[in-house]
Amino acid sequence: MKKSRQAEPNARLRHYRRQHHWSQKELAQLLGTTYLTVCRWENGTTSPGLYFRKQLCELFGASPEELGLASSSPEKEQTFSREAPSQATLPIASAPLLHIPYRRNSLFTGRESLLARLHHLFCSQPATSRAVPQVISGQGEPSREQGNVRGQGERKESQYRLQAYAISGLGGSGKTQTALEYAYRYRSDYQTILWAHAETRELLYSDLVSIAQILDLPEKGGQEQRRIIEVVRRWFSTHSGWLLILDNIEDLSLIEEILPLDCQGHLLLTTRVQSTGGIVQRLDLDLMEPDEGMLFLLRRAKLLDLDTPLYASTHVSEATEIYQLLAGLPLALDQAGAYIEETGCSPADYLQRYQIGRARLLARRGLLGSEHPESVQTTFALSFEKAEQANPAAAGILRLCAFLAPDAIPEEMIMQGVSDLDASLQELIPDVFALDEALGTLRKYSLLRRDPETRMLTVHRLVQAVVRDRMDPQEQHQWAQCMVRVVNRTFPNVETTPWSLCSRFLPHTHWAVQLIQQEQILSLPAAQLLDHLGVYLNLRARLQEAETLYRRAQSMREQLVGPGHVEIATSFYKLGDFYTDQARYSQAEPLLQQALVLWEEKPDSEAPEIAQALDSLGKLYYYQGKYLQAESSLQRAVALREKHLDVADHPLLANTVHTLALVYKARGKLVQAESAFQRAWDIWEQHLGTDNPYTAIGMIDLASLYIDLNRHVQAETLLYQALSIQENLLGRVNLDVSRSLLHLARLYQKQNKVEKAVWHYQQALDIREHLLGPESPLVAYCLHNLAELSMQQGRFSEAESLYQRALAIRQQHLGTEHHYTRETEKSYALLKKRMKDQAL
Repeated sequence: MKKSRQAEPNARLRHYRRQHHWSQKELAQLLGTTYLTVCRWENGTTSPGLYFRKQLCELFGASPEELGLASSSPEKEQTFSREAPSQATLPIASAPLLHIPYRRNSLFTGRESLLARLHHLFCSQPATSRAVPQVISGQGEPSREQGNVRGQGERKESQYRLQAYAISGLGGSGKTQTALEYAYRYRSDYQTILWAHAETRELLYSDLVSIAQILDLPEKGGQEQRRIIEVVRRWFSTHSGWLLILDNIEDLSLIEEILPLDCQGHLLLTTRVQSTGGIVQRLDLDLMEPDEGMLFLLRRAKLLDLDTPLYASTHVSEATEIYQLLAGLPLALDQAGAYIEETGCSPADYLQRYQIGRARLLARRGLLGSEHPESVQTTFALSFEKAEQANPAAAGILRLCAFLAPDAIPEEMIMQGVSDLDASLQELIPDVFALDEALGTLRKYSLLRRDPETRMLTVHRLVQAVVRDRMDPQEQHQWAQCMVRVVNRTFPNVETTPWSLCSRFLPHTHWAVQLIQQEQILSLPAAQLLDHLGVYLNLRARLQEAETLYRRAQSMREQLVGPGHVEIATSFYKLGDFYTDQARYSQAEPLLQQALVLWEEKPDSEAPEIAQALDSLGKLYYYQGKYLQAESSLQRAVALREKHLDVADHPLLANTVHTLALVYKARGKLVQAESAFQRAWDIWEQHLGTDNPYTAIGMIDLASLYIDLNRHVQAETLLYQALSIQENLLGRVNLDVSRSLLHLARLYQKQNKVEKAVWHYQQALDIREHLLGPESPLVAYCLHNLAELSMQQGRFSEAESLYQRALAIRQQHLGTEHHYTRETEKSYALLKKRMKDQAL
């Protein structure tokens, strides 16, 4: 190494190292030298020889001048390094001609995989055989001699055509910054790098005229723009080793106007367009990953040094929340960081301000946004206005999507919900072709993404926010009501639809229910939607939430139509059926009776709704042990179902037939019970699929019959199949899961597998106590059976405690005449006799 006469720290080299997040030790390992050597280079004690200077330039993609490695005297250029004598004579890479209007972004963070992939794609089919480029320093205009040297070279023959790639993404996703980083990072791979703004033909042509000046072409001073463009086009055709970046291009047909397709160079586009045709290959620029986004935010806010890792920050928690609010959009994170830096507020303060003034913050760009002067609000608003001018239906769809959940919006939600949209939008989306055109317009401006495989749409939440913020409160309320009507129409009936289809619409149903409360929407479609979600949550054992939704729907209907209107019958039925399933029989019966009376008063005394009330009343009577009443009610319900349903094997008919089978089984009509159970199960499996909660119920109760018939192998197989379906779809803590566990316990009890029986009863008991509380009749069922097992095992004291709890619950909730109560009384009396005999 060469000792310098006076130690001058090399701040530039240190800056580049920190920008890559390397320690001095890591840089030394990459170069094949020691940590101490790198330390001496940076503090100015020594300077690297020619070999290491070349290695550093290639590693950082920078010139010797930019790394602070330029020699102060010509003599030093001739001094060979002792560090690598065999390669000391290698030439130093010369700087390319750069025409880039922006400085390199020292805060650029992430995007490593995309940059590496883009570089690999360009390099996998090199567009030129490299020659040593002419030395042209910086970004200044080259001399006439340098320009002539570049212009005189004959075109080299190559088998490759133009290589063109587009970085495509939402406005504000960092397309320009990523292209900028690519240009600076890999500039040593090119002889010439040129940049042109391409939002419009006028801007592009204007920048191409400037490029003619930069290239010092003979016609650069001409007056005829078309002539100058043609000369520039010819330059691209007769030269190689160049990279042209067209920033923010929307009209891809401009490419053929300025570039011959057989030229030897690299073309990089940034665009919002998602359809790039056959000339250009698209690379989608996704939103920033959480760690990248938080790191960028804190660096931009000057709360974290460039070489400090994220985990060292004390603001990680707040940065996480800000990242989630802004959904990883780089422009929004840059604005947030600028606000924090410029105002001196903390990240926690920013979160508070965002909650009360989101629109103001999204509209505030910051003082130093020269590379991207538009704010998030302006960026998206301009894109929205262009889309609306091109296709008014596209704007209507985006307004609707602004009130849905941002991810996975089913396309059929728009098509099926058209009749609930405003009249103007109904006319604009008459068929699937019109929908394709509208979605194509939105994709052109990257305002949404469309997945052709799942037929789902995705809208960034900040796009949604800007679209909503552009509306006045009345318009927001109207679109919120529109969204509720659409979701209500398209959300399928959980009882009659495959579970997987319901899951497509579920996020938007939750979203709509929140919006009903926020916007204080009062409508019958809103009440119906509350009921729909209540049914789903009931199946998922989220019982308190389900009951709250049912009661909100009832209150809404009463406000709209009055307490005695037939529309209220729906709420009475929903709540009554809900209470029946939880063994809250005293609450359920009057509600179901009121629903039946209201529906029977309708002009059509055999209205299909009557079957719903009769079905639930039959189920209630079955649980109460009133089997004759149950059978009568259910048989009438079956007749109505078969008359009014459009198919003979409808899932709603299966519900009623299944409950009737339970009654047959309780009355000892086992042949009829098996036939009815099988019929219901077959219908559910055919219409709802094998992975469905109702199909699993069919398996459970058919298995319970097989236990009574001593067909234990069939019973056990069905119960484990049902349990697997239920746990997968509904989770472990669920009432239907507890029923599977109970029947398995009963099976093992009959087989005298006491330990397995006890374990399954205890599991079922834990689930029911957790969901229903310790005083539910369904809890008493578990207690009674556990008491029986304890008595069989001679654990009389334990059995006595369990029988006492079960009897108290059954007497209170079922009455002294219920057969379950009498069963417990009889078993308890037998226990006391055995305890007395044992005492003697």
